[in-house]
Amino acid sequence: MNRALLTTLTFLTATTLGACKGTKEINDPAVESAAKSVGSSSGTMAATPADADEATLQANVTAVGSSFSGLVSAHQSYAATNGTDAEQADPATLARAAGDVVEWDGSHLVVSTTWGETGYEFTYDVDLNIGTAPASIDGTYEVDYAIGAAGVSIGYTVSAVYDALTFDDAGCAASGKVIVDWSYDTSLGGLGIPGATGGVDHGTVITEFTACDTVTISGT
Repeated sequence: MNRALLTTLTFLTATTLGACKGTKEINDPAVESAAKSVGSSSGTMAATPADADEATLQANVTAVGSSFSGLVSAHQSYAATNGTDAEQADPATLARAAGDVVEWDGSHLVVSTTWGETGYEFTYDVDLNIGTAPASIDGTYEVDYAIGAAGVSIGYTVSAVYDALTFDDAGCAASGKVIVDWSYDTSLGGLGIPGATGGVDHGTVITEFTACDTVTISGT
């Protein structure tokens, strides 16, 4: 079986599926490090030149998606003692579907596109306003990652809202929030695993920057 599938299934079958109500502050070095990576990759995206080519846009957008994935994995590990980081195909190497939208004018980024290959598919829906002096991001970023092979269907969604995420002159996230809702939805039919039918795991993690490289994190 593909290693990414096996790793993801190990996590899903070992974890009690569900979500807790309410949010609480999270004090965990791994989650904090991952949250800072969201700020760093978002800063790079915010600094994309207005005349950037599509390859640069794809690299910067998918880098943010990877940092969100790392934050979700860290949050899962915090919420479940046996959490595991599921490997993924590199979206930057995948073919883009025809007719999709990638638009950037230096202040407004719109992406509605799918990159994929057999068994993997990444769909991005991004609508972000990029401010200047100082640089800032407001808007929404969603990535859906789907695996389908050998009787396994896994859907992975990250939906993020940027709320006045603002960067200092050095490009460091210094204020504002990023609110991330994530979910795994899996069907394990056809694998011959007794009692394995799949399920849903989901949660929310909120990263608030209060100064350069300083974050307060809460979640469910």
